[in-house]
Formats: sequence, C-alpha cells, structure tokens
Amino acid sequence: MRRGVVIAISGCLALVAQPGLAQTATGPATPVPPLPTPPTPAVDFPIAATPSDRGVPQILVVDFTRAMETSLLGQQLLRALEAEGEAIAAENREIEAELIQEELALTEQRATLEAAAFRELANAFDTKVQTLRAAQDAKERAFTAKREETPRLFHQAVLPILQEIMLETGGSIVLDRRVAVAFLSSVDVTDIAVARLDAAVQSQPQTESDSALDSPDEAASEADAPSDDTPAASDD
Repeated sequence: MRRGVVIAISGCLALVAQPGLAQTATGPATPVPPLPTPPTPAVDFPIAATPSDRGVPQILVVDFTRAMETSLLGQQLLRALEAEGEAIAAENREIEAELIQEELALTEQRATLEAAAFRELANAFDTKVQTLRAAQDAKERAFTAKREETPRLFHQAVLPILQEIMLETGGSIVLDRRVAVAFLSSVDVTDIAVARLDAAVQSQPQTESDSALDSPDEAASEADAPSDDTPAASDD
C-alpha cells in the first residue's frame, strides 16, 4: 500500500518536473482556463455512515478540491501550473510586441521599395506570422492537456491512501464531496487523507523521485493496479 502511494506521488512530481512550455504568439495573451476536476457520477447513497454490523455499507466522504488546494502535493502541482501559465502569457505579450514593431518597420519601407521587393518582404513576414501561430497553438494545446491531466494524477496519488483508510475504518465506499447532498462530519476523511499524503511526500526518498521522473508512465501504471488486499477503485 505504501509503495503505491510513493509511486503515485512520483507520477505527479514527474508532471511538475517537465520543462516549461516555451510560448509564441501573434495576438493578445490567451487566458489560462480554470483547472478542471474529473467528473464524478451521480449516485444514490445514505446521508450518513451506518454501522457495518447492520449490514449497511460504511460510506466515507472526501473533498478532492480541498485536498488538492491544501495538501503539499496539490499546492506544488497548482503552483507549477500557475507559473507556467504566467510564463505563457508573458511570452505572448513579448512576441506580439516584436511582431508589431516588425510590421511597422515593413510599412515604412514600402515607400522606398519597389513593388516586387516589398511583396517579397511582406510574404516572408506573413510566413513568419503563420509559423509562430502554428507553434503557439500546438504549445497551448499541450499546456491545456497538462492542466486536464493534473487532477487525474492527484486523484491517483490519493487513491492508495483512501483505500488504506477504508480498510482501517471498515468502510466500503468513498464518495466525492460534490455528489454528497448532506453528511455527518464524522465520515469526512479529507483531513486524514491530506495529513497522510503530506507525510508520504515529505518522507519520499529523493532517489525514488528521480527514478520515477525518468519513466512517469510506468510509475502511473504501477500505481493504478490495486494490491490483493486493498479495495479496488470504482470504474464509474
């Protein structure tokens, strides 16, 4: 179980460690979209936990949004995304200013150049703009994909901890806070999960983190596979 936590955390850290996306742009800076959160299914469930000796499943609740905002790992992921988004916006503005200056200089040359010579320079400028725009679009798509992947990796890191808590408490189901209409505070395990995740992050050896950074996909696939004695995550 503990190995699964470490591997999943390493997968998240691998995402943070990826080089920032160099940006190019030809227009106003594109606003960075809000961080998405994976959808959760609408399900029917009891409002509060019921003792397992009555034959009713013990239900736990976790607030994934709060866990990501307050945990060390979640904050690290969010800071990395914020920094990358700010870098993208700054580079967009810088390149836009450079292209405006080039266009103005080209316009000034028009009066002193023959039509053929000016047309050649204008075509070269248009080609440059189109090339920069294509590169911009590709890099923005890559950044958007990273933003969408981050919550999934965070959930993957928390999952082994939630399975551990379920075994300790006799729980049968863990629900996302967003699908719970009402519940008792006693079934909310968010703070417990955050504390354990923080402890796992702080105790993770640097060597394990480095090895995971070399192959994050392999680390993620290992973390996805539950052990024989741990509850399996729902596919819903």
